[in-house]
Amino acid sequence: MSRGFDYIRSEIAFMRIQVSRQRKELLLLQRAEIGTTSAEALLQRMLTKIDTCAPRATA
Repeated sequence: MSRGFDYIRSEIAFMRIQVSRQRKELLLLQRAEIGTTSAEALLQRMLTKIDTCAPRATA
């Protein structure tokens, strides 16, 4: 059972890294005055998914 939790924890950590990269890319787009609405929505969905999974993985 511990292996399953370890896998979930590693996936959450990976998703957090992806979110960090996405935030950096968003900043670059905003500086270039390129629309970021859809990218911001994607980032929010990613954050929501992490928030939903994280409490379960730490329980």
